[in-house]
This record gives sequence, C-alpha cells and structure tokens, in this order.
Amino acid sequence: MTPAAALAVEHDPDPRRLETRLLDQLFAAHDAARAHTYGLADLVVVAPTRRLLDRLQEQALERRAALAGIEFVLHDGLAARFLRDARHPAPRALPPAWLATLFAPRLRADGSTLERYLLAQPAAQRGLLATFRDLRDSGLDAAATRSVGARASETGRATLELFGRFEELLAELAPIGFGDGAALPRAALATTTPFAAHHWFHYGAYELIGTHRALLARAARERPGTLFVPTEPGDRAARALLEACGATSSARAATSPGSTAPAARMVQRSIRSAATPTDEVRAAVRQLLAWHQRDGVPFREMALLVRAPDPYGALVAAEAALHDLPLAATPRASLAQRPAARELTWLLHHLAHPEDVLRARTARRHWHSDWPPAESLALELARDDGLAARLARLAALLPSDPEVVATLTAQAALATELGGVKSFAAVLDRTEQAGLLALAALEEASAAAPAAGAVQLLELHQARALPLRRALLLGANETLLPRRGEEDFFLPDADRRLLSAATGAPLALHDDALADERVLLDRALAGVEEQLVVSYARSNGDRELAPSPWLAHLAGVAPRKEALSRHPLRLLVDLHDQVGLLTETETRLCWLAPHSQVVVRDPAWIDQDPLTRAFLRLRATESYTPDALDWDGVVGPLQPRESYTPSELEQLGRCPLQYFFARELRVLPPDDERTSGELPAALKGSLFHRALEQLYAARFTARLGTAETSESQLRAELTARLSALLHEPDFAGRLSATLAPLRLATYSATLAAFAFRDLARLRELRIVDGEFERAEQRVDVGADDWPILLRMRLDRLLVDADGGEWVGDYKSGGNLKSKASVTQALRGRELQLALYGMSRLAQGKPLKGLELYSLAAAEEDDEADAAESYWLGADLEKLRAALPDLRDTLEQLMELRDHGRFVLEPDSSGDHSACGRCAYRFACRHSHGATRARAELAPEFATYQALARKGARKATP
Repeated sequence: MTPAAALAVEHDPDPRRLETRLLDQLFAAHDAARAHTYGLADLVVVAPTRRLLDRLQEQALERRAALAGIEFVLHDGLAARFLRDARHPAPRALPPAWLATLFAPRLRADGSTLERYLLAQPAAQRGLLATFRDLRDSGLDAAATRSVGARASETGRATLELFGRFEELLAELAPIGFGDGAALPRAALATTTPFAAHHWFHYGAYELIGTHRALLARAARERPGTLFVPTEPGDRAARALLEACGATSSARAATSPGSTAPAARMVQRSIRSAATPTDEVRAAVRQLLAWHQRDGVPFREMALLVRAPDPYGALVAAEAALHDLPLAATPRASLAQRPAARELTWLLHHLAHPEDVLRARTARRHWHSDWPPAESLALELARDDGLAARLARLAALLPSDPEVVATLTAQAALATELGGVKSFAAVLDRTEQAGLLALAALEEASAAAPAAGAVQLLELHQARALPLRRALLLGANETLLPRRGEEDFFLPDADRRLLSAATGAPLALHDDALADERVLLDRALAGVEEQLVVSYARSNGDRELAPSPWLAHLAGVAPRKEALSRHPLRLLVDLHDQVGLLTETETRLCWLAPHSQVVVRDPAWIDQDPLTRAFLRLRATESYTPDALDWDGVVGPLQPRESYTPSELEQLGRCPLQYFFARELRVLPPDDERTSGELPAALKGSLFHRALEQLYAARFTARLGTAETSESQLRAELTARLSALLHEPDFAGRLSATLAPLRLATYSATLAAFAFRDLARLRELRIVDGEFERAEQRVDVGADDWPILLRMRLDRLLVDADGGEWVGDYKSGGNLKSKASVTQALRGRELQLALYGMSRLAQGKPLKGLELYSLAAAEEDDEADAAESYWLGADLEKLRAALPDLRDTLEQLMELRDHGRFVLEPDSSGDHSACGRCAYRFACRHSHGATRARAELAPEFATYQALARKGARKATP
C-alpha cells in the first residue's frame, strides 16, 4: 500500500466545515466497517487537545447515540494504542521533580563550566530537563548527537554530554517501567506489530513535530487514514506535517466550489480598551452574560480567549464567581499555593535553617497546635528509615487538605518503588531529599478542574479548530500578544540547526516563534462565526502596557473601536452602552450621570431611594469646566448635635465632606457588594464580632485560664459558630452559595489563629472577667464649659486579677500603628481608640490597657516582629498628658460642623489613595487642581487645615 493510497488530506481554515467533513467520513467508515466485519468496527480519532477531543465526541453523540467501535484519543493515547496492539506495557512518566533529584548526583563539581553552574543554581536543572525533553521528543538519542558535539557551542557541547548521562539514567529506570515524558511515544515507535485499526482520522493539528509526528507517519504507512488540517495547504507547519507523512501530492482543500472562506465571512469585529485588566475582565464577563440573556447564545458556544492564563486567569475566575458563574475549566492552580502547602514550606524552611530568626517567627506563627516541637519534628523527619517513610510523615502533618495529602502520599509510594533500585539507594536515602521532593511535587501538581461550567476560558492552543459563535480575546497587549519566546539557554538555535541538519530531527527554533504565533492566532480566531471583541488594557502611568502590534491584523478592515472610561461613573455608562447589562444600583447611577441615555422603566424610586439623594447633587455638579465649580463644601449653619459616636467624629476629622454626605444628608453609599455574592465589609465585621463574642463569652463563663485550647479545636468551634450565624436573618442570603464553603474555611482559620494567640496572652495578663459589645450612652469627655457627649459600643472590656481595665477593639486590617497614634488623634484623623480611653478615664475607671487587635493574618514576608503585631497598645501616659489638646481638637471639629464648613480632603494621591475607594468621590472633585487649591487657601477652612498639619490650637470661626 503506497502512502498516497493510504492517506488522504483535507484542508479548511473553517472548523465547522472541517468538523462536518470529519463526522461524515467517520460515520461512513463506521457503517462500511460494520457491514464488512458483521457489526464490529475499529476506528480511531486523534485530536491534539482535550477540549477539541471532547467537542468531537459531543458532536458525534448528537448525530448517533452509540459510538461502539470508535476510539477517541489524544496523541499519547495513540501511542498507548500502538503499545496495546503490540501487547507491550506502557512506561510511566516519572515526574520532573524525581528526574531532577535522580539526575543531580550525575553532575560533577570538577566538570564543565555548565555543570558547576547547575550545581550552584539547582533551580536551573529543571530548565536542562526541558531541553532534554525537546531532544527526546524529536527522536534524538545521545549516539545521534555525538557527531555534532564538536561543532556546537561550548554550552551546547556540555549540554549534549549531559544528555548522554541522562539517557543512562533512563536506561536504569526502564526495567521498573519508568521513563520521562517522551518515553511513551518512543516506546510505541519501537514496536514492530502493525497498527490494527481499520481506519484512523487525525483532526485539528498542523504543527506536529518529533515522535508524535513520526507515529502519524507510521500509521499512514500501515493503515488508511485521513488528516483534517485547519489551515491553507501552503502553511509552513502544515506542509512539514504532510511531508513527514509522505502525503504532499494528495493534499486537497475541503472548501467546496462557491463556498465562503472564513476571512470573508461577515464576522462583526471590534476593539475595546480598558483602563486596567480588571476593568477589561469585568466588561468581558458581563458581555458573555449579555449575549446569553439578550441574544440567547448558549455559554458553550462562547469563550474568553487568552494567549496564556496569566495574568487573566485569576481575574476571570474571581469575576465569574461574583456572578455565580462557574468556569468550564478553572485555571489550574499549583497545590503549592494552598494554605496547607505554605505551612509545610515554612516548617521545612525553619527546620533547614533554625538559626534564621525571620523564618523561625513565621513558622511559629503558623505552627499547628497538634504538631510536636520543632526539635522533635526535625529528629522525627531525619529518622533513617528511608525516603518513603519520611514523605509519609510529612503527609500526616497536613490532614486538613486531602489533595495535598494525596500528592505527598503518592510521592511516598513512588519512593517505595524507586527505592528498590540498588544504584539509587544512596540518593533516595539522603535526609534532605524528603522536603525538597515534597515541595517540588506540590509545585508540579495542580487542583483538579471541574469539567462543566458556564464560562469558557481558553488558551489559544485550546481554541484552535474549535467552532465558536462569539468570543472575546483578552490581553491584546504588546507584552502578552504575541508571546515573545527566548532562545534555549542550554541549546541555542545555532546548535539546534546543526543537529537538525546532521540528523534530520525536527527541533523547534526560536526564529520560527513569531510566525508560529501568527498561525496559532489565526487558527483560534477562524472558528469565531458571529462576533469577536478584542480588548486590551491601556497604558496607565505606573504600568508599561502598550497595545499589541497585531491589533490591526486582529480586527480586520475598519474595525469598530470602543474605550472604557477611567472615570468610575463614566465607566458604568460605557458598560451599559457596550454590554447592556448592569446591576440595579449601577443602572441608577448611570441614570444620574450627565448626558446619560440609560432608560429607567420605573422611576418611582427617584423620590424614595436614599441612593438618589446621594447623587442628585452630583448630576448638577459633576463637571470639570472652570465655570462650574460653584460649590466647595460650605453649606451654612447647622443645628448642634447632642451626641456623637467615635466613628462620626473620626470621619469628620478625616474627610468633612464625606461626613456631610454620610451623616448629615444620611446618604448611604451604594451597596454594590449585595450583587457580588460577597459579604459587605461592614457585615463581615459584624459577623466576626458576633462569632468572637460567643467564643470568648463561653470561655469567661468557665473562668478563663482553667484549660488551654488548641488552634485546631478553636477552628472547629468557630466553623460551627460562623455557620450558624450565616443562617441568621442579618446574614442569611448575603454570601453566595458558591463562595460560602471557601469563605467559611478562610474566616474560621483567620479567627482561630487570632484567638489562639490572644487567649494565651490574656492568660499571661491574668484576665479574670470581661464584657463584650458593651454599649455606653452619653459619656461626657469634654471640659466643664464645653460638654462632649459620646455614645459608643466597646468590642470588649476586660478586668484583670488586680481590678484593672483593658479596653480593646478588633480591626480587620493589619496596620495598627497609625490607629493607636496620639499624634494622629490630635490631628483628628484616628480618634476611636483615644475616645475609648477618654470615656473610661472620664468615668474614673482604673484603665491599664487600651488596645487594638488585628484579625488579619500576617504574610510570610512581614517584618521580623510580625508574629507579635496582631495587637498594639496606646501609650496611656501620653494620652493622659494630651487630654486638654484632644478636647481642643474635638471642639474645633464640632465648630466646623456646626458652621457647615465641610471642606474636601485635598489628597494628592488621587485614584491610588483612599479617595479612589470613596463612595462620594464624584461630588468632591478631589482630583481637580483648581478646587483643591481653592479649598486649601479658603479662610473658612483654616481651622481644619491647621489640624491636618498637626496644629492643635482653636481657630476663630
């Protein structure tokens, strides 16, 4: 049988036509085979990606309910089929971490410059293994490369010499059934039993090289087959594939006479720019929702396309979760990012470097209560009973994460298998290998991705030859598209050309990368039938992001260009105009925007909703023209208030204008988090307070200090309390069901870590009693001639064995220093803790401690004293000395308020500061230079400016 008779080739850039041709021929061959063999058929369909293979199976099942006799496989599956036909066992691929571990002893300290470099930089050894994989995938062995070694570069010669040692390692692994990633197709090529299928079909690939291409060429020689290639016949990569299969003369286009090529198809294309990648993703996910709800396009016929998952994968996953839309395939995250794996990392670093103070503090902060002391654990892990046992002991330390435990347990089982090889015994028994292998295994492993979901996030490799009705291509920026390849450090292009010329082996070249990127992009976008939106993030001052040079090529002729505004209110209008899908709150904001075209079906809320009162003034004042600056915050005298809360006075000191909107006009900021599925910050704080109140109250009832509680026990108790609280009316339904399990685990772990440290400290302070969420009304902290009445709620008020009081307040953030500063209190910026202290002193109480507690978990790279930074106490002596000046500050703030002078806070940091997160930023024009300068110089605001600049003397009203 000649190659021309055995192999047919059909080209078509349009995946729909190509897919239809494949299914037509597949079922025709299926019917013919069953008629010839009395009901039995043996057909094989090969595809390059799992996504494409799943698509072919789905389409085949839609046409026929039964697919008996048809096998759908990836390229490795084809290799496994060759081995199965030959009744040869398939080699197992040893993980790269193990290959690196086993290969490292073959590097000699007295060897080449490259070997000495690899010993000094162990992380580079993984890159060397990737080069070896290229050589193995291309079909080369050490014997074939020896003739080229003398002509290669110095680094290339050393690399090829090491390649010979790597093959020696593989030869030792082969008898126990292990190899590298290229072992499976190479073993298939080594078989002599002919391919047994009646007919085979290969779909969707055009750029195959090396062993997988050789397998197709062998299949073409032995059995009839058909290649369905999603390109034009003249493309370089496709031409090389056909030449390797001996089918250049038989290639023909599948396009029928009179058909329309994809380039001429009426696909609506547009370019969209956004201020940031986050805005880009927000618009993209809502665009999918709009297409689905407005146009009825199924999610499976749409996709978000990216060149590579980073940096967009995490953003898309987060935005989809806010809308309770699961991803069809969540970007696979390394198990090394899991909390349990990070705890293991810190533990191992500490055991390896016990003298490192910072690592010791970090490990101690995350030390589980049921772990033995560090010294005992180090001895336990160093026991000379083999690597498998040590890996099993590491797995036993982390029962809280089944996937992490399963990965480590699998590594232990692997160590048992490899430990039987005599020549590896010395390597496998070295104590330090256990931790290194465990961490490397977790880096390589990733969490299982769900198979079904709404939003498809596809890399371009996954999307090639995949039919889609509509798609959005994200990240069309110069740094992301095209992706810039770099020459292989170990085997540069010049050495690769020498090898290819001498051996005929097809090695990938850096010089071909740009052309291959263009073909990949064209093949992925060719499947979009109706509408394609290309988006990119604009350059934005602190980032060097330029549009991709391929934008013109992407969008075609005369593309429609859109730009999402940087201005938050204008951005909402843009999203409405371009996407047509906004939350209820966003729709109302759009209606309030000047020149808005948003139509509100039921305007009855205009007179009822407090949100409207917040921004009706905005509609009249939101302008950046010089002649429209008619209001700078002076509203005229107001009636004095009888009492204040600490938060009201603190807000007045930080930003009088924000205080005016929130406290005087009673205009609440929009609760956008209601539609996000997350708990709003205030509600989450309330949840934490309630859970801690219950936790501590239970312990004080039993008299604190009678028994210690482990962190794991606290976590279990808090999980139960938080779960019950989330079902109470205040919280029910506010946390998305999709996010609830994840958030519950995070909340309980955070609070348990805090409570474990806090309870230990309270035992040291000999605390014997306490009240929680204590309400106090009308406490006078002013002077005799100027009463200042406070109403407040103390998070906790504790009493020690000597009768002294310890007042504390919980904070969700980790930066406590400024909040306990007496200087900041004198400026009116951080008043809460000072007011708590003033209230207790004014009542003659024996105040011994005035403290803030951070509920935020400290990060790994915190300062050396981060382990103790969860609490911070105010300087009581300094507070007592500053009491007259503090009263003076409060009087000045209340004078400003009573005279109606609500100056804007002139924050020069603009969008990157607290002003950028303020719900009332549209009304104050904080970033407008003329307004800011006028507010700073206005005499009616002199009192506030004096306070803001550390002054504490009263100014004349």
